[in-house]
Formats: sequence, C-alpha cells, structure tokens
Amino acid sequence: MRIFHLSHIDLDGYSCQLVSKFFCNDIRFYNSNYGNEITARLKEIEEAIKQCDTKEEIMILVTDVNITRDECTYLDQTVARMRFLNYKIDLQLLDHHQTGAPQAKEYNWYHLDTTKCATLLTFEYFKTKHPNVTIPALMMQYVAAVNAFDLWNEQDEWFEFGKVLNRYLVEAKEVNKMLFKDDNAAYRLAILQSTFPYLEGNRYIELDDDLIRHKKIALGGERRDTLDNLTSDYITALLTKRKEDMVIYYGDHKGVLTTQIGNTSVLGNSFLKANPEFHFFMDVAPTGNVSLRADNQMDVSEMAVKLFGGGGHANASGGRMGNLRDIYAYNVLRGTVQSFIDEKSN
Repeated sequence: MRIFHLSHIDLDGYSCQLVSKFFCNDIRFYNSNYGNEITARLKEIEEAIKQCDTKEEIMILVTDVNITRDECTYLDQTVARMRFLNYKIDLQLLDHHQTGAPQAKEYNWYHLDTTKCATLLTFEYFKTKHPNVTIPALMMQYVAAVNAFDLWNEQDEWFEFGKVLNRYLVEAKEVNKMLFKDDNAAYRLAILQSTFPYLEGNRYIELDDDLIRHKKIALGGERRDTLDNLTSDYITALLTKRKEDMVIYYGDHKGVLTTQIGNTSVLGNSFLKANPEFHFFMDVAPTGNVSLRADNQMDVSEMAVKLFGGGGHANASGGRMGNLRDIYAYNVLRGTVQSFIDEKSN
C-alpha cells in the first residue's frame, strides 16, 4: 500500500510520521500548519495520487491536524471523486483536539481521542493493522515521551525527555520546508530518530548535551566541521540539484529563487560560486522582504532600486515586494515573483 501522510509541523505531528515510517516503506510525507496551507497540501496529495496506477492500493492518512468542516467536505469529496475514477483509496484521520468533535461525529474516517496525543493514536492504529510486527521497546518509550510532553503531563517519567525532543524539532530549521519538502521531512525524522539510543536509561540530559552533534551527523555524516559550513554545503548541494526548477530571470540575468533560506549571504555566495552560470541569488520572505546576492557578475543594487524600492551594494542588496503570506507552493511563489519582476521591468 502507498501512503500519503499529512501531519502537523510540531513534535507530535512529525513523530506521527516517524511511527508510520517504522511500519510502512512506501510512504510520502506532507506537513502543514492550520489555515489555507492545509487545502494546499491536500491538493498536492491529490495531484500526486493522479500519477499513481489505479491498481495500486492507496491511503491518505491525516494526523494531528484538526481540519475544519469545510476542509473535511473538501477531502471527502476529493476521495469520492478519485474513487469514481477507479482509484483504490482509503482515508483515515487520527486526531486528539477537542475542537474536532463535530467533524468526528459527521465523518466515519475522522477518529478523535482527546486522551492521547496523535503519535500514540498513530502507533496504536498501525500496531492493530500490523499485529505481527515486533515493536522495539525504544519505540514504545519514544511514543510515551511524546505523549507526556504533548499532553503536558509533568508527573510522567518521560516528560523531560519529551521536552528535549521538542527542542530538537523546534531548532531543526536548517532545511527549508517549501523548497525541499521531502528533504525537510527526512532531516527532521533523522534528527528525531537519532535520539532513540538515549531512551535507554532515560538519558535526557545527555541527549540535550549532544544536540549539535546529531545535527552535524544528519547534515554531513561523520565529517568534522562547523554547523554553518556543513549546513551551507548541504543546502548548496540541494539547490544545485534542483536549480533548473528554481530559475528566475531579470532581463538577461539568470538567478535562483529561494524563500526563507536562512543565512542568505553565506548560502548565496556558496551557490553562485558552485554554479557560475547563475548571476544572482534571490530570497523572499512571506512578508515580502527581498534579499539579493551576486558574485561580481551583476550589480544587484540596481535591481533592488528598480524593482523593490531598496538598495545596497553591488553584491548584496535588498528591498520589498508585495505580501506573499498566502502562498504555500513553490511553483506558485516562483510564478508570482517572476510576474512581479516582468511587470516592474517594463
């Protein structure tokens, strides 16, 4: 069975995916916060399913996301439409937020249990589906730690371990979610899975001490270097791999467009040196802030003044364009920014 798993963007949400990954091999992860992003992710899942063979068994799994009545209607109708087209689809939602009670009464695929975190619900669901799978004790302890933290049970012996897990997840910002969806999920899950050895003996203080080391291993294997350098090399490699899908033009100048990439100066310089056919590096934020970098192939300050009402230096400038907060898909973002540049350039 091929699973398309949509989950929240917090510790509980990603831990649901860590559990599903343990039980299933053919699985693709999607993550969303609340609001319009949920529908955007559901549309991505629908488009991905359209690429599947109708003979395949498919499941849409939603965890730790309290979707609204309208979102439930949209999802239910989407699945019905796909089934009409002969796709074999199962739908299951596992949640623990009490605001989902009306939806749980209306839809039989909406499972609600407010006494447990979504990770525990996901674990119990797959354990029932795969009764012959041997469950390592460390997995059960991990689930207990997430449950203790997510329900804020300070009396639970695993609560402190859960707090450290949460910080691991919160600080795992090195790989951008919109630009590198699959790599972002893989990186976060690798970080969380690296904590398993510390579950034996509940060594949460030692785990807390080793946070940076585990990040470095996830980004660069056993190579010894600073976190900044390892991150820069890792993200540059990802950008280089996807560069032709991220091209943006300003006149005859060829650039690459990123969003909320972080450490723009270092990454911009690293990418442009590795890819000299690109003339500029552009990063935009949901607020509309724009950062521009070059490597002596063009003057981005002229671009900043003309397009974005900003300025700066020949190789490092910035400005501002319109609000981009309601854009959740990279191809939509790139199209919006390119249209803005084309309009302002005329």
